Amino acid sequence: MKIAALILVHRYPEQACLLVDTLLEHPSFEVFIHVDAKSPDVHKTLKKTYTSSPRVHMIEKRFKVYWGSYGQIKATIALMQAASAIQPDYAFLISGQDFPTQPLTAFEAFLKANEGTEFMSYFPLPDPQWADGGLSRLQYFHFNSQHFPRIVRRLNGVVQRIQKVTGYKRAVKGKYFGGSNWFNITGKSLTEVCNQLKQNPALLRPYRYTLCADELFTQSLLLNLLNAPKAIANDLRMIDWGSGPEYPRIWRKTDFERLIQEKERFFARKFDQQVDKDILLLLKEHVSS
Repeated sequence: MKIAALILVHRYPEQACLLVDTLLEHPSFEVFIHVDAKSPDVHKTLKKTYTSSPRVHMIEKRFKVYWGSYGQIKATIALMQAASAIQPDYAFLISGQDFPTQPLTAFEAFLKANEGTEFMSYFPLPDPQWADGGLSRLQYFHFNSQHFPRIVRRLNGVVQRIQKVTGYKRAVKGKYFGGSNWFNITGKSLTEVCNQLKQNPALLRPYRYTLCADELFTQSLLLNLLNAPKAIANDLRMIDWGSGPEYPRIWRKTDFERLIQEKERFFARKFDQQVDKDILLLLKEHVSS
């Protein structure tokens, strides 16, 4: 089986390398890395580290990624397009601050046992668990820029207030689905989504100038473009939005037993080497055993 790991990185090159090195221990994995265009030093470090590794592919056309911005979608598409070239059996998206919690052999065995199934968090919109049902993420304009960020934030506030006062909303046509942007999809679906985007770039129009639409993008395209895909609403991740002190929680070594007990949660997020590096080393030893 050929498995493509798609990784979004914006900081902590040492932590990202630990993740990549762990994935490369398993011969079925090929790694694709997009580094935020605002992080040139991180890109330089990773490119130098893996320049002679045939199973690591650095995305050279990079995008500036702001939290919840359209740049996140463009970076994800770049990874998907690059990975489709190797025709993987499966592809999964993680960040550079994620890490496996189960042996990679177990993850591969799980995918083989569920061949043809897409695993991603999804639910139809509107849904009350999201503010305004979630469709407001597409209906209200949102701009991003690293230049004059305070002015841009004020501009967003003014534009959204005007929209709310006037009642103007961008038209939302068709069905949309929300959920975590971290996915595990079949190579067939990966290729089909890339082909559809190439043939019809207008499919991306609803996601431009939006906020947090990366949590709608893959689910909506996949479930609308493909003919009745076999999809299970489970992203196979451990993410703790409840216990804090951060949201999501940054995992620590005291969480180790909790993380490894969830046998069908193969990755967790998020980790921070400046908060607790020991948990990463414990997990590496566990997943490499």
